[in-house]
Amino acid sequence: MNNQMLRYPIKLEQGKVCLSFSFGNDYVRKYTWDTKRHCNAEYELHVILKGATTVDVEDQRYELIEKQAILIAPGIYHEPKVNKKDFERISLGFTVSDGILSEALEKKVQQCLCYYPSEEFLQYCNLFIQENIYYHPSKELALKALASLLTISMLRNLGLLKNNKADNKLLNEKERTAVIDNFFECNFAQKNGCAGLAEQLH
Repeated sequence: MNNQMLRYPIKLEQGKVCLSFSFGNDYVRKYTWDTKRHCNAEYELHVILKGATTVDVEDQRYELIEKQAILIAPGIYHEPKVNKKDFERISLGFTVSDGILSEALEKKVQQCLCYYPSEEFLQYCNLFIQENIYYHPSKELALKALASLLTISMLRNLGLLKNNKADNKLLNEKERTAVIDNFFECNFAQKNGCAGLAEQLH
């Protein structure tokens, strides 16, 4: 499994996500982040597990500390700068198929986004690392399940997976009529009226 790209396609209601890990068994990069200025064709997520670093993204510098993450959009040039013995990170790439999820992600991350992932996400990262250290008969199944959990947790952290119970409110006929009337009063000139109205009516 060394020196190969592992890909995990995950289908969600909002779209398809393909999570990828490179470097075979070497998912955790220790001590240095020695990469020249570059850009990739997919989203890059780097999670700092230990230590601190700086990353130059286009013409902006970002300081990252332990338990913080940086998500870099496709086609955006960046360069990390770190050389400390107490440094560790895990990196993953992913693509999103065209659709609602892809559009929401593009709006959320135009160049890059620095944030603190949830403890749940960090736990899945550590579990993924642990599962990958040794071979066991159910290893591939475990890694695939953890890749799905990582994807869902990541998208939740970014606010891209909506809570159906909160969002899918059932409106009675009177409420629906009021929403429709109000929408067209405020948005009569808009070209995307149908999409906006559908969103308000859930």
